[in-house]
Amino acid sequence: MEFEDDILMYREQNNQNNIFFYVRGKGTLKLVRGISCIIFNNKPNLNKEILNSPLQVLLIQREKDPYKGRWCFPGGSLEPNETLREGVKREVQEELGYEIEVFSGSDEIPDYLNKVSRGDIHYEISAFAGYLHHQQKKVPSEDLINRWFLYPDEINQLKDEECLPKLKDILNEVASKYFDSNHLNIV
Repeated sequence: MEFEDDILMYREQNNQNNIFFYVRGKGTLKLVRGISCIIFNNKPNLNKEILNSPLQVLLIQREKDPYKGRWCFPGGSLEPNETLREGVKREVQEELGYEIEVFSGSDEIPDYLNKVSRGDIHYEISAFAGYLHHQQKKVPSEDLINRWFLYPDEINQLKDEECLPKLKDILNEVASKYFDSNHLNIV
């Protein structure tokens, strides 16, 4: 894994929590790996036809710091021996009660890899795009505030302090990967 900081040697790996420790100079660098899902209300239409309904994305409000109260993609940590795809599906089920299908054909190649640093802790979040496989909602084990936002109109209206940093950029990049201007009904 590459970081801007000079990493001198690998020290320890804790697979159960997906936390990695690296020696950097006199201190230790901590890498935390997480997952998130960018949930659309439609799956990509390979025929390039205009979608039957406006494109929307489902966001949740963070319950704790950092960024408490800001809109973000649902997600969390991997369980032991879980693939990224399995983890994304499980987290969405736990947080929202929905079953999703992931767009990408690969279990280990995310649609977007977000790297964030806070002091000596570096977070690597693998984001996958998906859609609701079944509209019927099951009872989630967590009860998070969530809302569907029209894309791109309502997303673009969000103020920076209302959502996670880079949320709009990540969403724009991933949406353009799966939906063209005909899909988005944009002229």
